[in-house]
Amino acid sequence: MPSQTHLKRPWLRYGVLAAALIACVVFSFWSPFTSSAPSGPDEADQTVPAAVKEPTAPVPSKRVDSGGAHANAPSDGGYAGVPYAKLSRFLGRLSQLPHYDEDRAARYLNYYGSTRYTDEQIVRLVNTDNDLVLFSDAVPAYADDGVLMLVNKYHEMADYEPDDLTDLPAGYASWGALRKEACEAYIAMADAAEAAGCPIFCNSPYRSYKMQQGIYNDYVNRHSLELADTYSARPGFSEHQTGLCVDITADDVEYTEFDQSDAFRWMQAHAHEYGYILRYGEGMEYITGYIYEPWHYRYVGVQAAAYIRSHDLTLEEYYYYFVAGGETPA
Repeated sequence: MPSQTHLKRPWLRYGVLAAALIACVVFSFWSPFTSSAPSGPDEADQTVPAAVKEPTAPVPSKRVDSGGAHANAPSDGGYAGVPYAKLSRFLGRLSQLPHYDEDRAARYLNYYGSTRYTDEQIVRLVNTDNDLVLFSDAVPAYADDGVLMLVNKYHEMADYEPDDLTDLPAGYASWGALRKEACEAYIAMADAAEAAGCPIFCNSPYRSYKMQQGIYNDYVNRHSLELADTYSARPGFSEHQTGLCVDITADDVEYTEFDQSDAFRWMQAHAHEYGYILRYGEGMEYITGYIYEPWHYRYVGVQAAAYIRSHDLTLEEYYYYFVAGGETPA
């Protein structure tokens, strides 16, 4: 029931309502001059780095699939139509990771929203140029990098042959040679493995361009181009042509099952002491471009091998950061 005061004094009620209305009008007029809040939805995104709004790094326009191993640009990612604020937060997360590169910001953004890769994988993938187009975007491999030269699906050799190939002695390999430094290191490693009761044997060292061409063409003819590219290098893109890598077997297993042997476990613990690394590690296909190959070892020198192993890197990453990139290993 209404109070007697409200019935007897209606002017009081209308006066209060009028005062409230005047206050609202004054506040609406004054607030744009006193408030620091953005006046429109676009202003909320003005803190986005310039790299997001006006990318200065090249953005790949093509994408291919590496024989099912990985796609160079994900079908489930991309930043078209995504608000700047969200892209900024995405780059902010990536910037907290080791080796984040501002110059590659636009290329990281190609993977925004991807469910295929983690933040760390996106940085590692783009930093090693694995977002580019396989083979067609390749650059010449640089032989002057010595035992750290990089040969993969983005770094191609011509008909190159090392000038210091040294034959592996009988008992260490069924045939072939390695570069002198890699050969001496392999012999020392094999002797140590033998002494530990875990003998190893090299069944594939240096291969010429012509030999690799025959091997690759045979795989393509037996299977398919797409499948062959996941486990065999095209001629000119094979590490074996550097004279710095070996395929290793053990007496008690097939080479494809080398990781089930005591010799493999010994190699995992000691190969770096002789300058060798497991080149195509498990779960690293999106960087190396090849399936897991527990038998394939690459000579890089003792210092690089120890760093790569202790920091869980691929050779691609070590090369981009410390050989081509000019950083100094910590």
